[in-house]
Amino acid sequence: MEFTPIKGAELEDFLADSNVTTSRAPDAIITHYCHLTYLERHDLRDLLFAWLEVTHNTTDFASLCPITQSQRESFFSTIFSDWDSSKPLCSPEYISYMKTDGMIEVGVWSQDLPVSRQERERAIENGEQEPTRQHNTARQAGQKAFMAPLRHDNEGEKTVITFLYMDVDGKYNHSPELVTWKPPGFPPGSTVEDVYIRCIKEYDETQASRAYQYNIEAIIDTARKRIVKYANDGVLEGRLPYIVHRVPTRVGTDPILPKIESGDACWET
Repeated sequence: MEFTPIKGAELEDFLADSNVTTSRAPDAIITHYCHLTYLERHDLRDLLFAWLEVTHNTTDFASLCPITQSQRESFFSTIFSDWDSSKPLCSPEYISYMKTDGMIEVGVWSQDLPVSRQERERAIENGEQEPTRQHNTARQAGQKAFMAPLRHDNEGEKTVITFLYMDVDGKYNHSPELVTWKPPGFPPGSTVEDVYIRCIKEYDETQASRAYQYNIEAIIDTARKRIVKYANDGVLEGRLPYIVHRVPTRVGTDPILPKIESGDACWET
């Protein structure tokens, strides 16, 4: 197998970082990167590259070179944080959207919210004429009201953003007139548009944070899967590690705010 020379990620770099293993019986537990051979460490370098790109929020890998010993050690320390090759693996799942993305507080309910259709149906099933609510509920008058953006992407057309109101539990309220508008943390003179922008920024930041976390977890999970394979195989002189788990595809986001600023998106009022 041929490797492109990368300063700071060559065989001699991994060999010089710390003590390395030269022999290991099959099925021996690997608890530390010192238990890896320098060839196994080198075999993980494509994941090191991906990890560095994500942690530095760039796709320009050349700008990250040369790779330092501290960066290599940080990568391996992350892999072995609360983990060894005897522990089960749990691959991360990417959730691209949650309805609470961008949710911010905007005021309080001016009166008890009408019962939802689901509550009414449950009441009928239970033989009740009218649904009953617990006294302390997120949907009673005086409780906090929140707002979150919902994007509508239509091919060839502008992205349209609508703003939906919900309670602290993330349940929708389709009666915006029942919101007494008191958004906290905004200076005097702030407009509804200022609140919309804050809401969109929160949405973009939440989406970016979730994508970042998934990308990191997917890379580390892949590294651990390879290490489990190394552990199962053991170390035999002259045998190179065999890559069976490829670098995971990096997920990205499509932030709303730049679209608003460029005119490629708008919001409904």
